[in-house]
Amino acid sequence: MNGFFGHFLTYLPIIPAAVMCCVPMANRFRFSRIRTYIDMIAVLTFSCVVISWLDYATEIRTPPLSILLFLICFIAYHTHLTVHISKSLAVFAVVVAFMSILSSFSTAIDAFFNPWAGEEYITPLYIVVQLVVSSLSALIFFFPLKKYGRELVDRLDIPRVWYALIPNPLVCTTVNLVMNPDEYNSLFMNHAFRSYIIVLITLTLALITGVLSFYHTVIGILNAERQHRQLSLLELQESQFRLQQKYIEESATERHDFKQIMYTLNGLLQAEDYDGLREYFSAYFSNMSDNPVRKFCLNQPLNALLNYYAGEAQEAQIDLRWVIDPLDDVNIPDVDLCTVIGNILDNAVAACRDSEPADRFIQLSAVVDNGTTLFIVASNSCEGLTFTREGRYVSTKMEGSGLGLSSITQIAESYGGSAEFSDRDGVFYTNVMIPLSRTSDQES
Repeated sequence: MNGFFGHFLTYLPIIPAAVMCCVPMANRFRFSRIRTYIDMIAVLTFSCVVISWLDYATEIRTPPLSILLFLICFIAYHTHLTVHISKSLAVFAVVVAFMSILSSFSTAIDAFFNPWAGEEYITPLYIVVQLVVSSLSALIFFFPLKKYGRELVDRLDIPRVWYALIPNPLVCTTVNLVMNPDEYNSLFMNHAFRSYIIVLITLTLALITGVLSFYHTVIGILNAERQHRQLSLLELQESQFRLQQKYIEESATERHDFKQIMYTLNGLLQAEDYDGLREYFSAYFSNMSDNPVRKFCLNQPLNALLNYYAGEAQEAQIDLRWVIDPLDDVNIPDVDLCTVIGNILDNAVAACRDSEPADRFIQLSAVVDNGTTLFIVASNSCEGLTFTREGRYVSTKMEGSGLGLSSITQIAESYGGSAEFSDRDGVFYTNVMIPLSRTSDQES
């Protein structure tokens, strides 16, 4: 089978390799899955035909043609994804290394049964073994790649970490290509065949160990970071809860004190002690709080929070303007709702304190659109520097950790929504969208 068709069959394992590359990226396709699969099949088929013809009709050796095929396939692969090139390159490199090692094992099996053959002659056994081994490997690793590979791809978005994975498979592929025999009979001289098998097993173990170590290390770090963020979110929620409790307790105290005031006034009135009444009223108004409780919305916990930040804004001489819907029947727990709006206002008040008093302002709207979506839009003065890390805002304050912005994003995304932050010309903008027809992932 040394003709064009034989060469074409030797390149067909690229199809199960492509499957192994695409499975972890299923959530990162640029186009629909059907279009992606059709495009990939078309590119792979055309590339295999061209490379097979070059291999059959020219004097070009197989390794350079394989490298050319890998390059074409990677370009087609990456252009159909929405990920950074480091991520697609790392996945591609691991799959290529694994498949090249499997191809060498097929070579070893063919050499054992057909020691007279070599690179210049393609035996049916080599083609069958290569196709069977590559296809079985794709089936065996399909579910691990779907579960663990997809998790890693979806959660890890740091390019330099993905780049750190590439050297291991790259070395394995290079060593494998270098030691690939031109003639099978060379494997049976001076125990070379045994050494060849040992090296292949060593490369396989090195590749698998490297990938598994990378996965467990990265997932461990990501889980630790997630736990840290959840703990920080709980601390933020606890802070908001304490503010609400403080408001409730103060309201209860004021109601109790007001009852006693009424009893006192009634007693003075019945005794016709008008001088006492005047003195009592004078003392009462002089001690009365400058920040009476106001009703901004019908959601009591949120109203308590808004009253607190209204007082903070007044104390900091901030021009505060907001439009708040009743929000008494939204399908969001009060803790989450108060955490989102509380963090927005907390960051806004802190940023305004760095501005000139005459320039300080906060504008906030929290409105429900058609009963289906909650939109929270805010803008505030921000003369201080803003910082970003990996394309995300860390904090509007030099010493800040950015946990407030992270908790806003985490809560919005848990309901299938989104949170966006930007700054321009000394103004910081926040846009949060939360669908109201979906239960939070945190509750499930």
